[in-house]
Amino acid sequence: MARFNEELIAQRIAEIRQAMALLEPYAQMSQQQFLTNREAVDAAKYRLLMGIESCAQVCSHLFSRFKGQAPDSIPSCFEQLSELGVVSAELAARLVQMARFRNMLVHRYQLVDDVRVYQIVQQSIQDWEAFIDSVQVFVKGQKHAPP
Repeated sequence: MARFNEELIAQRIAEIRQAMALLEPYAQMSQQQFLTNREAVDAAKYRLLMGIESCAQVCSHLFSRFKGQAPDSIPSCFEQLSELGVVSAELAARLVQMARFRNMLVHRYQLVDDVRVYQIVQQSIQDWEAFIDSVQVFVKGQKHAPP
């Protein structure tokens, strides 16, 4: 049985929840309100980056505990979590897209489309909640699984 660092997972989940809470006001904006508010767009990009990064760290931790090695990439890590049964294939596909978006934010920030940022803000809160739920169920199940 893989042993998980539950404290690390709990810390990252808290970070994801914080990013969700801070993104919520932007998710409530109309697209027009969001796109015309430069501070909102920039803050949302940062919060998305922080939330995606925390999801990726949870993913990497789970993957490395099961596979004994680091994942090849963040997107492939989410795909692997689906294969391990941690998250559904549908959720994994959305998380893969978020990871690719994160890479764009980090490496080609000036090319990020603000409409895409708005769309991801709209979806990320639900996806992160589903990710958290899936991870918690999985870890709890592993904790109680026979050796």
